[in-house]
Amino acid sequence: MDSFISPKFNIPNGLPQGSPLSVTLYILYNSNLLFPNPPSLNKDNISIAYIDNVTHLLVVKNIQQGKDKVKEAMAGSKTWGSRYRAIFDNKKTNFIIFTKKQHTLRKVTIEESTHALRL
Repeated sequence: MDSFISPKFNIPNGLPQGSPLSVTLYILYNSNLLFPNPPSLNKDNISIAYIDNVTHLLVVKNIQQGKDKVKEAMAGSKTWGSRYRAIFDNKKTNFIIFTKKQHTLRKVTIEESTHALRL
C-alpha cells in the first residue's frame, strides 16, 4: 500500500451557478473586508454586505471629515482587494450624504487616484 501511486486526475473546483452554498462561502471570503483584524468597536464606522455589494456607513461631523473617511474606507477596501484579488469598479461606486439640517449642499467630489466620485 505504501508504494501505491494513483493515476493523475483533475479535481474540479468552484460551485455551479445558483448553488445555495455560494452565498455562505462568499461571506466567509469577504469577512476580512467587513470585520477588520483587529476588530473595530467604533459604532460610527460600520460595514455591511450582501453578495458582492459592500456598504460602508460612516458618521461624521462635517463634509471634510466625511470626505477623509470615505477616502480611508476606499483605501482599506482597495488594499483588501489587492490582497485577495478582488476588483472594485469605481464607476459603480457611490456615496450619499444624509444630514439633519435642511439645506442644499454644494457639489462634493472625492478625488481618488483613478476616478473622481461626485455627489
